[in-house]
Amino acid sequence: MSVILAVFKRNLVSYFSGVIGYLFVAVFLGASAYLAFSEQFFANNLANLDQLNLWFPALLVVLIPAITMSSWADERRFGTDELLFTLPATDLQILIGKYLAVLGVYSIALLFNAVGLSLALLVMGSPDWSLLLTVFIGFWFAGAALLAAGLVASAASKSPTVAYLLGLFVGGVPVMLYYGSTAFLGYSVAGNLRTFGLGILSFSGIVYFVSLIALFLFVNYVLITGRFWSTGPGRAALLVGLFVAMIALPEGLLLWLGLNSAASWAPLAIRVGVILVLALGLFLGTAIKGREIRSGLLFAVEFVALAITFVSVNQAANSYNMDVDLTSEKLYSLSSTTDTTLSSLKSDQEVIIRAFISPEVPKQFAPQRNTLLGLLRQYDSYNNVIVQISETRQFTPEATEAQRFGIDAQVREAEQAGRKVVLPFYLGVAITSGDSENVLPFFDLGTPVEYELTSAIYALTRPKRKTLGILKTDAKVTGGLDMSTFQQSPEWPIVAELKKLYDVKEVEPKDLANSDFATLLAFMPSTLTDQELPFLVAYVKSGHPTLIVDDPYPFWNPDLAPSSEKPRQGGMFGGGPPPTPKADGGRLTPLLDVLEVAWDSGRTVWDPYNPQVKLADVFRRFDAVFIDKNSGGSMPFGDKSPISNGLQQVLMLYPGQLQPRQGARTTFTNLLRTGKESYTREWDEIVEQGGGFMGPRTQLKTDLERKEPEMFGDNPGEIVTAAQIKGPKADSKPVNVVFITDLDMISKPFFDIRDQQFENLDFDNIAFVLNAVDVLAGVDTLVPLRIRRGQHRTLKRVENKRREVERKEIEDRTRAEDKAKKKNEEATQNFVEMANKIREDKSLDRQQQEIKLAQLAENQTRQMAVIEAQIKDETNQEIRVSRDRTQAEILRLESQFRWASVLLIPLPAILLGLVVLSVRMADENRAAVPERLLKKHK
Repeated sequence: MSVILAVFKRNLVSYFSGVIGYLFVAVFLGASAYLAFSEQFFANNLANLDQLNLWFPALLVVLIPAITMSSWADERRFGTDELLFTLPATDLQILIGKYLAVLGVYSIALLFNAVGLSLALLVMGSPDWSLLLTVFIGFWFAGAALLAAGLVASAASKSPTVAYLLGLFVGGVPVMLYYGSTAFLGYSVAGNLRTFGLGILSFSGIVYFVSLIALFLFVNYVLITGRFWSTGPGRAALLVGLFVAMIALPEGLLLWLGLNSAASWAPLAIRVGVILVLALGLFLGTAIKGREIRSGLLFAVEFVALAITFVSVNQAANSYNMDVDLTSEKLYSLSSTTDTTLSSLKSDQEVIIRAFISPEVPKQFAPQRNTLLGLLRQYDSYNNVIVQISETRQFTPEATEAQRFGIDAQVREAEQAGRKVVLPFYLGVAITSGDSENVLPFFDLGTPVEYELTSAIYALTRPKRKTLGILKTDAKVTGGLDMSTFQQSPEWPIVAELKKLYDVKEVEPKDLANSDFATLLAFMPSTLTDQELPFLVAYVKSGHPTLIVDDPYPFWNPDLAPSSEKPRQGGMFGGGPPPTPKADGGRLTPLLDVLEVAWDSGRTVWDPYNPQVKLADVFRRFDAVFIDKNSGGSMPFGDKSPISNGLQQVLMLYPGQLQPRQGARTTFTNLLRTGKESYTREWDEIVEQGGGFMGPRTQLKTDLERKEPEMFGDNPGEIVTAAQIKGPKADSKPVNVVFITDLDMISKPFFDIRDQQFENLDFDNIAFVLNAVDVLAGVDTLVPLRIRRGQHRTLKRVENKRREVERKEIEDRTRAEDKAKKKNEEATQNFVEMANKIREDKSLDRQQQEIKLAQLAENQTRQMAVIEAQIKDETNQEIRVSRDRTQAEILRLESQFRWASVLLIPLPAILLGLVVLSVRMADENRAAVPERLLKKHK
């Protein structure tokens, strides 16, 4: 150990004895900050290092050879290697000392990086410290592996420049594997580093990096001992040890022999050939001991054996679930809900989970595949749960069995060897318990894996499923024939989601009198007629749990709006009889009287808060309302209601406003509430009625006027868009209703956004509605699991700055609109004054006055048309200039944060370097003989 420490100190001190060491650290810190805080970082608006995680392997490939290039090359260039190897130390000790020295240099640089980047994130937002710790642990292991690769390049050349170029190639191989076939993802640096980026301390990732270090250090050891190449009995012993180590991992050996169902790396014949190669390496290393042979051949055989051992060890590591979840919310550990569900299974309730998973999936599905496999291993640890994982490819017996359960191959585009190919793959699960089965045919990119698995098991093992009723309305959420178009409308995804846990039955309004559902779901009851609405009112009044979803402006189907007229029934030409009018004009007054709440069916809500920066222009086109825990509002998700407590972000489109009536006896519980800058719009402000074959059609207006926040009770600017209403006993039970004022929030696009992870959007719309149904039905077991996800940690300081700039834009817009209105008023006033002068002119008789007034009105109409066009152009121009100025200001703010990080994070390392170099120069001057110092000429 003393020899290793001596070599370690010598190399570490020499690295920081000049400017180069500190320059490397500064470049490393600056480049890391530049990549971490890219434009996409600000667009994502999340306080994490996802962007750096994407680029970090490439950054290491470029910078790591700068650390290692002189380690061996300078020793050989200056001839100090002979002196080094004459020390009373083994080659292995010297190698370990040098490796620890470069690892020390990298660790110091990474420590500066961790502190600088963490402080920058803290300034901009509230990062997850556990996640950051895991990310930097992954960075450390990745750097440690590539440092070993860099030492190989340095040992192969006398020139540091050549060593640097070789280091780019040697270190680039395990990095570039990520961009090849999906079969090599598990053997790439980026593929293993990605797990650390999720907040998981990956056992298989650590094994990969450690084994990669061992592989490159072995090659390095062989290169520095090249001067002794002959028989190499010591290396033969090393080979024996490696071979025994592989056998010590029986799972790895079984994988290679094809005796394990998870094996798939190569056909059985190739695996047998690999074992023969290992045996040949063992024979060459021992049987020919003492004979003169070409050591290069022996080294080649040993390296092949070691490389295959590397693959086997990593295959074995992937089959064990020993990862540690370090995320603050423990997102990758089984939740207490799952534990309770599985632990409470009766002794006679055996659950069999058959997973059909392809060994190769498109790159974007690799994380979902790993999550599924990892969770299935945890499910398998419970007594009454049996997990069977089948590697499934097309046209195999496993594929045939999967099809028997209704699990078909999914086809997606993937990249292999730099080419786009169509890759069929399986990622489905069939769960059986007794004679019952539940099939999850496909886990899409955003499908919540644990929730789907646990809810499927819960539905199978629960004694009796409850029944939900869906009221038949014009919304047609259960599908069916649309009489206005004579086309079949599909069933809404929310209904399919409910059918996983409940029996679902559609009910006519007139049949409610004899119905008693666990929960009744009424979508757009404002479309009911005078004959139908009383049945719903009576049902609610009798205390039956009811979910009401109505919407002043359904964005995806505006004709359902309460203020819109019903289209004619009779096909595309509208030849049928006129539709039956809506009860109370769609205002739902009798129902609102029972609930004792106020809801204006013709008034929509808008809030300018928008945390999705990258889609700001998209959401600007319509009134998208974000209910967000970071919106600045008080209790945006209510006061500890199990329905909404724990949610983070809900998106609503043109929702309505709910308020308790003054003196109401019912209890009004806020579930969703906007931020502090909200206001409402009248129906005529947002839509215009257009004609059509089937009668009037509702059309959305564009370029809507922005307003100042409105005052609502104790929370100025905050508007309730969903609430739970419980009331005093009416007949036998108290009223129990959840009222949601937006139908769009559970439409198909939101399911597509969740499943396909569109732009990484992660809304809680679906979870919110399902929670409401469960709580009303008295089945809230899955509610905690449904809302379980990582905290939405945004860049709060950047958001606040951005909000200030956007507020200025609204002020500019308002100022421009007020200016236009003033000009209109001035033109109108001029017309009135001129008209009054004509009327007051006594020289004109009445007929002449009328003629002049008519001429004035005609001229005024033409002039007003010109003036209004000019005012509109000027106003639009001012608004465009203001919007462009806002965007430029936002980009400037983001650029300030970015470049401040790039320049300030390396500053401590630079200052430290200057201090150390100054102290060193002072010490050298003091130690020098005064007569030998340079003197200035007078």
